[in-house]
Amino acid sequence: ALQDKYGGMLHRQFVSDFTAYSEKCFELFGDRVKQWITFNEPSCICVLGFGLGMHAPGRAESPGTEVYLSSHHLLLAHAYSVDSYRKKFQKKQRGVIGITLNSEWWEPVSNHAEDVNASLRAMNFTLDFYAEPIWGGKGEYPKTMRDSAGSRLPAFSEAEKKLISGSSDFFGLNHYSTRAAGRPNVLTALKCLPREISTLWTGMGSAGAFVNAIKPMVNPFKTSYFKDMDISPYPDPPGTKYTTMRWAIAPTGFRKLLKYINDKYHPKGGIIVTENGLATQEDTVEAMKSDVDSIRVPFFKGYLSEMHKAITVDGSDVRGYYAWSFMDNFEWSFGNNKRFGLVRVDYETLERTPKPIAHWYKKVMDSNSIHIEIKGK
Repeated sequence: ALQDKYGGMLHRQFVSDFTAYSEKCFELFGDRVKQWITFNEPSCICVLGFGLGMHAPGRAESPGTEVYLSSHHLLLAHAYSVDSYRKKFQKKQRGVIGITLNSEWWEPVSNHAEDVNASLRAMNFTLDFYAEPIWGGKGEYPKTMRDSAGSRLPAFSEAEKKLISGSSDFFGLNHYSTRAAGRPNVLTALKCLPREISTLWTGMGSAGAFVNAIKPMVNPFKTSYFKDMDISPYPDPPGTKYTTMRWAIAPTGFRKLLKYINDKYHPKGGIIVTENGLATQEDTVEAMKSDVDSIRVPFFKGYLSEMHKAITVDGSDVRGYYAWSFMDNFEWSFGNNKRFGLVRVDYETLERTPKPIAHWYKKVMDSNSIHIEIKGK
């Protein structure tokens, strides 16, 4: 409705409307809800919604401006909502409020300075885009983004900088995978092209949407958030295993990401991993049961063990972890065909069946421990 009324997140009015909506939620539910997240995965909302058209509102016409403008208004809506909660509700309701960011870990393809810098640029354009204004101490976007996008990237006023800086009681993090990045390279880009096209095509839903998404990327006269990033994705190492989302399973990247966040931002309230998990192919209940979770259990064991190292070896301040998800869910534009749940849902009968991973994860929760062998640091 707001998209049709005034352009939704592309209009400053969205900030006021979202803040009013937030206040109504605090008023109605704050006596029971003690943990608030203003926005979940801003990058998915703004980059996929206004850069690729993969998610609502399905726009890809101006990724060189709309990704930045929608993100700017999202962050302001977050900041004003948090300010309202802290001033009007927090003392009485005794809750906490923050935001959850989604991020891959971008691993440099080599130790060459240009490849390392490229991987850091990727981190700047994905995680730091939303983290730097909140936890960076100055209420500003990363310098690399300002240098690349110039005036296309909006700026906060001095009052807004103070408002957004520190506007989260914890660092919410959703993490699923790791990617390799390096300096722009045409040959490497061509090698990765089939995978990139396949991923994009799967998520678009129609040929028209797919064409609209790639037009700005191949048009030399069109600006784009993706061109501004100025990196090349590189193929994953040989032997890499994938989820049905075609996301690489790479637990060591999780540890590196946690250390990166902790060392760069030292977030007050620590890091809370609000999502981590995987989707697998489970066409029938019988197939799900017979599998005995040969993929899911190793996945969670690997990621939990690397989180343990991040805490005990690296000193990362991780204070919470949530497996995604409790049961199979409606997964953005993919609908019901990507099964992330610990519990399987029959979408015809709505019958719920715990998967083998559910019993394993229950033991982890009951003991608050996992039996692993730490081989060095």
